[in-house]
Amino acid sequence: LTPTPSSCIDRNRARCLHAVVHTCAKSRSILRGVDPAMAVTAWQLARFKLPTALEQRLCTPSLVIYADVLRQNVERVIKACGGAQRWQPHIKTVKSKQIIEELISSGVKQFKCATSREAELLGQTLRGRGDGPFEVVVSYPHT
Repeated sequence: LTPTPSSCIDRNRARCLHAVVHTCAKSRSILRGVDPAMAVTAWQLARFKLPTALEQRLCTPSLVIYADVLRQNVERVIKACGGAQRWQPHIKTVKSKQIIEELISSGVKQFKCATSREAELLGQTLRGRGDGPFEVVVSYPHT
């Protein structure tokens, strides 16, 4: 996965972030007198700077998924659970076919859903996959 815009980004916030990141990347000396926690935050944000061409194509607001961060977080949860077989993520927290596929690639085979829309998304994603079986829990009452 690459950074994927699903909607758009607040251009003013992005420009402001770009200015902070650019300033921080140029020289640490500019950050003298700045709260150290804020300086660290600015340096960490530099990792999430979108390429200018992509940023200019986005509308307001936008959801951008950083695949490397997603994979790290999935691996953290799997480790905390004691293995992928012990994690049963709820589709309402995902709501994306690509992220469900990423979870499956990481070994997750159990899912929960509460609405017919979530069940439909999960069914469309799982249909025809040769790496099953999958366990799906549908909460009740189903809406």
